[in-house]
Amino acid sequence: MNPNRSLSLLLALLAALALAVGGVTAAHRGAENVLAEAGSAASGWRSGGPVDAYNIPLSLHDLAASPNYAQDHTLFAVMEEGIFRSQDAGASWQHVLASLPTGERVEGQRVQASPAFAHDRTVFAIVRNLSNYYWTTGLLHSTDGGDSWQMIRPVDESVDLQLSPNFASDHTLFILGNNRILKSTDGGTSWSFHLLYSTDPSDPYPPEMWVLANHLAISPNFALDQTLFVSTWELGLLRSTDGGLNWQGMPGLAPTYAVAISPNFAVDGTLWTAYRTIEGIGDGTPESGIQRHTHAGAHWVLASAGLPGVFDPNPRHLSALLDPTGRVTLFTALSGPFAGWDQRTLFASQNGGESWSDLGPAPGNPDVADLASSWSTQFGREAHLATTSGVWSYGLGWCDELILNGGFEREEAWVFPLTPRPAGYSTTRAHSGLRSLRAGVEAAPDVYSYSSGSQAFSIPAGAQNVTLTFWWYPRSQEGAATLAKPAAAALQAIAQDVGPAEALANDAQYVLLLDPNGTILRTLLWTRSDAQAWQRLSFDLTAYAGRSIRLQFGAFNNGDGRLTTLYIDDVSVSACTAPPPTLDKRQYLPLLTFFSPLATPPSPAPTATPTRVATATPTPTRVPTATPTPTRTPTGVPTATPTPTRTPTRVATATPTPTRTPTATPSVTPPYVTPQACYDGLLNGGFETDLGWTIKPNPAPAAYVTAPVRSGSRAMRTGIAPGGANVLSYSPVEQRITLPAGLASAQLHFWRYRDDGDAAAGLSALAALPTREQDLADFAAASDFFYVLAIREDGSLHWLLVERVRDLAWRDITLDLSPLIGQSVRLQFGTYNGGDGGSSRTYIDDASLILCPPEGALVLPHGWASRVIGRPDLATIYADVNGILYRSDDAGARWRVIGAIPPAHAIVGSAHVLLASNGYPCYAGGPDVPLWRSIDGGATWHHYLSGQNLKPLLAHPTQPWFYAAGCNGPYRSPDLALTWQHQPDPIFGVLDLHFLDSVDPAWNTLWGGGISEGGGGAVLVSRDGGENWSRSTPLSPELGWIGGLRASRFFPGRVYAAAVYGFFFTPDQGDTWINNPEGLGDVLDVNRLADRSYGIFDIAEDPNDGGQRLWLGSVRGLYTRDPATLAWTKLLSKPYASWRIDRLLALDAAPQRLYVGSERGVFVHDLSSAPPIPTATGTPTRT
Repeated sequence: MNPNRSLSLLLALLAALALAVGGVTAAHRGAENVLAEAGSAASGWRSGGPVDAYNIPLSLHDLAASPNYAQDHTLFAVMEEGIFRSQDAGASWQHVLASLPTGERVEGQRVQASPAFAHDRTVFAIVRNLSNYYWTTGLLHSTDGGDSWQMIRPVDESVDLQLSPNFASDHTLFILGNNRILKSTDGGTSWSFHLLYSTDPSDPYPPEMWVLANHLAISPNFALDQTLFVSTWELGLLRSTDGGLNWQGMPGLAPTYAVAISPNFAVDGTLWTAYRTIEGIGDGTPESGIQRHTHAGAHWVLASAGLPGVFDPNPRHLSALLDPTGRVTLFTALSGPFAGWDQRTLFASQNGGESWSDLGPAPGNPDVADLASSWSTQFGREAHLATTSGVWSYGLGWCDELILNGGFEREEAWVFPLTPRPAGYSTTRAHSGLRSLRAGVEAAPDVYSYSSGSQAFSIPAGAQNVTLTFWWYPRSQEGAATLAKPAAAALQAIAQDVGPAEALANDAQYVLLLDPNGTILRTLLWTRSDAQAWQRLSFDLTAYAGRSIRLQFGAFNNGDGRLTTLYIDDVSVSACTAPPPTLDKRQYLPLLTFFSPLATPPSPAPTATPTRVATATPTPTRVPTATPTPTRTPTGVPTATPTPTRTPTRVATATPTPTRTPTATPSVTPPYVTPQACYDGLLNGGFETDLGWTIKPNPAPAAYVTAPVRSGSRAMRTGIAPGGANVLSYSPVEQRITLPAGLASAQLHFWRYRDDGDAAAGLSALAALPTREQDLADFAAASDFFYVLAIREDGSLHWLLVERVRDLAWRDITLDLSPLIGQSVRLQFGTYNGGDGGSSRTYIDDASLILCPPEGALVLPHGWASRVIGRPDLATIYADVNGILYRSDDAGARWRVIGAIPPAHAIVGSAHVLLASNGYPCYAGGPDVPLWRSIDGGATWHHYLSGQNLKPLLAHPTQPWFYAAGCNGPYRSPDLALTWQHQPDPIFGVLDLHFLDSVDPAWNTLWGGGISEGGGGAVLVSRDGGENWSRSTPLSPELGWIGGLRASRFFPGRVYAAAVYGFFFTPDQGDTWINNPEGLGDVLDVNRLADRSYGIFDIAEDPNDGGQRLWLGSVRGLYTRDPATLAWTKLLSKPYASWRIDRLLALDAAPQRLYVGSERGVFVHDLSSAPPIPTATGTPTRT
């Protein structure tokens, strides 16, 4: 009998009760603790077991998430009953191992999936023999994803099991025990034994002392730095830099429990540990918490703001998650008995541990045995907890909490200025937990006073939806009144708690937004209320993205003897970013992989300054050559991802030749598609999966149903389920959609099945419907109705349909969404029930959002392509469609999905090699910018530190050569961008290199486009392979800012330069330069007026006539140059006639197609419509 079974039963009953009432048994300190709706992408708790035969959740020892969780949704959990597996993100579980084929019943103790699980399907587990004593503990593995298991060998008792990040190539794994670590380099067949103690003579413990180990963590860059960390009881944090042979004690508090290493450890040298002191230090240091270590463990600071800091329960589990947006999210969970804190809470940090957000305990408040993290398009960033009551997962979505201590349960983060009646924490009343914020006068005597509490925070620049919510409880003996805001000067004085020069006549309660200097940005609330009830308020703060602000709650009392008070609780500022692109489940979207070669602990990164010198100067000796080798792809995985096998040497090996460029050989090729006129902008419109849709919390929540359905097996119901209680409700279900600017049309199609149980007739006129989302909760209608609406970013509502009819049959509805083109909105279906009369419901199926760009647009199943990447001489081209990478090997006739693409400038080398980076912002400064490389046609991407801060500009057509630009000039790579050699020149102290081109097979002659800090431009030339550079264009006439540069592929010695003051070209290797502005007066600032936007950009030579006709993108449309007259003509009849065109691609393999990259999306222009070429071509006159 499991000794925890009785406790598990109790916790299961508590969890079931929590599920029944839609909440949790213990109050959550901070944001509301909610259970995720079935199928919802909203944040919250969810669990599907595993359970025993009596449906009681099992008590777990350990769990692991598949490294490919975003695609396969696989979890493994171990417990006394063996090993369980879930392949649907924890919704259901399979008991994959209870006993071995030889009959021994086993207890699962540790489990870990291979980092290459998507391909090798390998899982390791440590189990204990429950049947006999021939062996006590054994190491098992599975090579089919957990379907079958084989014994490798007996092992000693263990406390942790970890695999090398490069397990697919180095076959290395570790078993951590007390006082020792076991290491295998052959997949577990043979082992070496190493004592676990510090070899540092300054450590106070002798080598022979028994060391209690807790957790092992392996550097993500283990192949090069051979770094391991172990948390211990006596010695705190230990580090090994030789793969576990020798150990050194690291500074910090002890004992240490969990260790989490930064996914960017090779760059930032950062890790975190959980600690708990045996006895309080006595200087105010929390008894438990998180410490952040930098310089590969050499330095440490506390990182515990927001954690309770009590002895028990304490943070014993840590996980660091890198998501596709590049953010690192930390999770920690409390474990242990209650001694100063009554919840085993999950916390998250989005700022490296500077502050922690309270996510509450899992329902039932079970103890936690392990913690793992992952991300998926369905639930966003997730923490998975192995508890005494099954696996509980918490989905953060793609939102970050910006408020610290929003439940006011701890004395931190909030500032209370000293006034005659200062605000403070209060136990008088609370919406949840035990405390709230109190402003105003709570008890006599009343005095003239202002009192407030505030907190400062910063909103990320990339946030797309920022929402402030809080609960307020107002009291006023003066009674309720609608108050006019004071004059601006008076209100500003109130914000500073000093009061205006003249006293206000009325008490007031207020909520203000301030900038860092205390200036009022917005008055959110100015009122006097005596509601004496908790009410929820919500405000959209998206307009303040990228700014630092201060939130202030306050109350004013005028001292007339009548008291006014304001209580605030559960404050939250949620900042949401766009989720990563979502693919159909049948398609393959790989992750962007950080692959950094850094063999030594890094130094602190220098502060970025707007200087002309790059932050880091790459050198060719920092990166060993990687030999990519395709790994076996199991059946069902659409593509093969080459796994780089890295050699830890600091000397670059022989330069690879183009014939050695690896070619992806997928076992299952994604289907080819052809361009189409329109695309579906909805995800999962048939409701057959749980993706895409958010079921909003509501008294009568919407739900997926299996009847009635129009097609497939599921539909969506909004409204009250048959037999459900009739309550006031909206039953909203929604999906965030984007209608790109420039669309020709947008239509919503869906089928609905309407059951209206309200006998009342009529509806209020549309004008009487709420106009803002915050007003929906207070709206009351005369009868039930079905609705479709769009909720804009600012919270305003656009009603698309309001319908009251009983129609028990499927009907097709089409709605015009053209007024919303250019906006991102939340599309919401709902059924309003007034709570009286009959109940109503509506079923929805087969919904689609048909978005049609203008004629000629390049449209693929995932949307309108934003850019096409290729080379004129290659038939292989790539298209970026909302971050999803498509590839065509026939110049664009057919396309297939390859994977994802970084949101950065990209170039193509050979058909399978791509580089992507925007380069370092030399004048503005900022964080380091990664250079991404793919050598398998975009299936996977890797980041190499050698190319950090460089912008790729040029690729050789036949050799593995690349050029890139840094802040201090060009860099050349001879080996597929593995190493880079700087080619400095004094001219790059004046001009930044923005463009580079060459048609010389040996790259002896190179042409560059340089731009100065003041906006001037020049064409540069090197005639010795980049060793020396000179200015080719004369000082007069001025070129101005250069927007494009092209060396002719058809006319030797000819180079074109597109600039703001003219279109310039040389026919003779730069001996003379000719300005050819005829016809470009609308887009060239020839008179230096700078009165509006000007500019010309990319240049394409027409392959149909040997490059005689030119095509030119501009700030306003597409131009073509007549070969006979050399005059430019604008294409006025095209949809993009007034749009910015900055990318052009004409292909030898498809000479009739010109890919036109506009600010709205890509078009395909038919070159066969161009006028015929005359036999005689005008010769320009040299000047």
